[in-house]
Amino acid sequence: MRGLDAAEDAELLPLKVNCVTMRGTNDDEFVDFARLSLSRRLTVRFIEYMPLGDAVLMHGPGHRADGRGRNGQASHLSSALNPLPAIHASEIGPAGGCGAQDRGDVLVPEAEVRARIENELGPLVPVDRASEAGVGPASVYRLAQGDPKGRIGFISAMSAPFCATCNRLRLTADGVLRSCLFEGGEVPIRELMRSFKDPAQRRRAVAHAMTECVRLKPDAHGAHGNQQMSRIGG
Repeated sequence: MRGLDAAEDAELLPLKVNCVTMRGTNDDEFVDFARLSLSRRLTVRFIEYMPLGDAVLMHGPGHRADGRGRNGQASHLSSALNPLPAIHASEIGPAGGCGAQDRGDVLVPEAEVRARIENELGPLVPVDRASEAGVGPASVYRLAQGDPKGRIGFISAMSAPFCATCNRLRLTADGVLRSCLFEGGEVPIRELMRSFKDPAQRRRAVAHAMTECVRLKPDAHGAHGNQQMSRIGG
């Protein structure tokens, strides 16, 4: 909360607080997050958990459920640190990490989150999406009661895909433009930017690359992404 206080004092507005909704992890905190919008000038955005790549949360690639590497030798990292409990073999995903995201019980759909909030804090009233800074993918609301200072948003890629109105591209850490968080086409721009010394030429080349990347956007994304979020970036 001190960070939010400092950001508000510094007029770093508008603020957005993202809450990825996960059953069994933070599903007892949705109302508390929503309540922040009553007293703070921010938008709390509830984001449905999206299965991207493989959730290597407890063991990195090459680690087995018993904490040993592919060659059967104990990991130096696991022995040096105090590791989390080993993952059962049934929880191992396709890339050798935690496969929890492949289980259907992790997803908390928007309708359930909204119902919990409205049961505790009263009805939500739609807000014009165009009035939200950045005109992002969230459907935005405000609480009808309590004279709220902030807003509440929902990004529901799993239960209510918004591919037709998606206006986002992502730039990965290794210099690749990605057209879709899940499985869209990619356009490399790192070498492109390095190949032009003239700023005007570089801007035109990047603009062309962005246009090409938009053309690669899928009509609709699938049920499982093909890259891990840590590789894609925010």
